[in-house]
Amino acid sequence: MFTTKIIPLFAALAIISAGSGLALADQGGTTCTAAKGTEATAVQKPAAEGAQAPATNDLPTMLDLSTASCGACQAMKPIVEDFEKKYGSQVNVKMIDVLQDSEAAQKYAVLAVPTFVFLNAKGEEIGRHVGYCEQDVLVDLWKNLGYDLTTGK
Repeated sequence: MFTTKIIPLFAALAIISAGSGLALADQGGTTCTAAKGTEATAVQKPAAEGAQAPATNDLPTMLDLSTASCGACQAMKPIVEDFEKKYGSQVNVKMIDVLQDSEAAQKYAVLAVPTFVFLNAKGEEIGRHVGYCEQDVLVDLWKNLGYDLTTGK
C-alpha cells in the first residue's frame, strides 16, 4: 500500500523576485523586502518550547532552512555565504536543506523556503524571516533583534 507523508514545508511556497520590491511578512510579523534601501523590521518572538539548537559557543545563530531545488534559496546561497565570511565571528551560520532534514523542517515549523530562524546564544528562537532578501537586510534584522553586527556589539 502506498502512503504519503506530508511535511509542513510543502504547505506554502514563497518566491520573491530580487528586483521586484515586494515584501513578505511571516506569521511572526518579521518583514523583509527585496528592494535595496528599504527598512527591514524584525519582531522578537518568545522562545518556543523545543525550538532550540545546541549552542556550541556564546554566539547567536542564524539558521538558513532552504532546499537545493528552490530558486530563491539558490539565489540566497552566495549572500548567506558572504554574510558568514563577514560576520561569522559574531554569528554562527548554519545552512540546512529541509528536504534532507525533515526533522528540522518540523522542529522549526517551516512552511516556506527560504526561512531564516534567528537564535540567541542560548539557542532560543528570537525571530525569523521568510523569503529572499539582500545581505544588508539580514544585518538590519539582526540589529532590530539587538545584535548590531556593524559595530560588533
